Amino acid sequence: MSQYTFSKRSILRKRGEIDLIFKRGTFRSLGLLRVKYLSTELGYNRFLISVSKAVGHSPFRNRVKRLVRETIRLHNSVLQDSVDVCFYVTKRPQNPVTFSYIENKIIKFFKELNQQAEASMAENNRIMSDLPNKK
Repeated sequence: MSQYTFSKRSILRKRGEIDLIFKRGTFRSLGLLRVKYLSTELGYNRFLISVSKAVGHSPFRNRVKRLVRETIRLHNSVLQDSVDVCFYVTKRPQNPVTFSYIENKIIKFFKELNQQAEASMAENNRIMSDLPNKK
């Protein structure tokens, strides 16, 4: 059952690390969710979840955070590479937010990250195979 945890080390907290992700990271929009992410060499994934006050009152903001956190907890083991990810919501949703909506968006995003990791690994292997062998 340990694969389905959201441990303390999985949470991004340090201001400098968060600033680095927003400066050098890659942006992706997932509908309601916005994402900035950056690959790391840590060996595990770290996440930040932020919901702006413009989204609504605190019970609604907390519900959105809980839905995102639960989806991460359930599907974090899908990610192959270690990555720092910042999920943030800045606009009030037009429709009610459901768990299935958040889950589908995050699963699709995790699959895209895995495809990128596989493509970059294949590229690195191709480059390494092109290098002359020294004996």
